[in-house]
Amino acid sequence: MKLSVTPYTFHQEFYRGEMDVFHLIETIKCRYHLNAVDMWNPQLESITDEAYLKRVKAALDANDLIVNNYAMDGANLWDPDPEIRNRNVEFYRQNAKAAEILGAKSVKVDTGSHYLRHFRFAWDKDPKIKERNYGTFAANPVEDDEYWDQMIYTDEMIEYFQKVLKEYCDRAANMGYDVYIENHWATMCVASELKKVMDACAHPNLGVLAHLGRWFKGDTLEAEKLIAPYTRYVHVDLGMAEGGIFEHGKPYLDAGFDGYWGVEFTGEGENSYACAEYQLAAIKRMLSLKK
Repeated sequence: MKLSVTPYTFHQEFYRGEMDVFHLIETIKCRYHLNAVDMWNPQLESITDEAYLKRVKAALDANDLIVNNYAMDGANLWDPDPEIRNRNVEFYRQNAKAAEILGAKSVKVDTGSHYLRHFRFAWDKDPKIKERNYGTFAANPVEDDEYWDQMIYTDEMIEYFQKVLKEYCDRAANMGYDVYIENHWATMCVASELKKVMDACAHPNLGVLAHLGRWFKGDTLEAEKLIAPYTRYVHVDLGMAEGGIFEHGKPYLDAGFDGYWGVEFTGEGENSYACAEYQLAAIKRMLSLKK
């Protein structure tokens, strides 16, 4: 079975200063006995210090772990401000180099949105990740009709995605990894819009990281079916592990998905280690019952 655990699973420990990347590596290997781990750029002390990144790679090698996915937050493809778009391209390139040093098999990038009230990341130059400003959501955006009406990718955005994703995917192809877009937030969680991006930007090294059940607008099962053919990695959260995994995982298995299944605990106040173990068990059970 191809299983991984996302670093965000331990976000509570990370923000309390109890989990760094080396502890993460040891946890994945010694507690869960897996052969793959994900990386998340906020958890890295630096994305530009090659000596540090090589230390992380040495720790991965010593534990016989591969980096299944490198999740880069803050490198959104689109922002209404061209200056921010250009800055994000440079930030992507920095993260891509870090992922390459770590030997990542894939990277995750968000599309961003043309709606100004969506996430806009503001990265500073402070090397201490916890002191960076990650941006904020608008107050109660889901209750705002305009928010839902704006959940589309415009022709201008698609044209820009074609340009920038070609650069990113060509680079990935040359270095032997893939680029994934996740149904992470905003328009990315509208399956028909995400499919539009995948079709317009078709590239052998471009795929979807599908987070089970995280779909807006319409039936979530139909969304899973629509996106399954493009999917190369699947995230399972605690809610899905508690029952929805069988129904929502089936479209991917029916489509022949044979990639990694990743655990992501996104909650607060519970034992992250126990939740991750529970979620892994749910995935293992589903895969053992597939026909």
